[in-house]
Amino acid sequence: MPLRKLHLVRNKLTDAQATPLTASLKQSRDLDSVFMSHNEMSNEALGMIADAFSLNTNIEEISITHNDLSLTNGVKFLESFKNMPKL
Repeated sequence: MPLRKLHLVRNKLTDAQATPLTASLKQSRDLDSVFMSHNEMSNEALGMIADAFSLNTNIEEISITHNDLSLTNGVKFLESFKNMPKL
């Protein structure tokens, strides 16, 4: 069954948890909603997840508020949004 909605709000994801999550996101390209606010993810974890999001072109709704994006990873997220025409 394809993964359509991802709701990981307030989970305080660590870098170690972001690695398998990123691998899953790269394989599952059916996401349409992503809610990952308030996770306090590290800059490295956010960069990995931004790379994975760039492969998920069906995303219509996304929330990553209250995570510490650096300029570099903020730009990665913005670039991934270009691949999401339904966003």
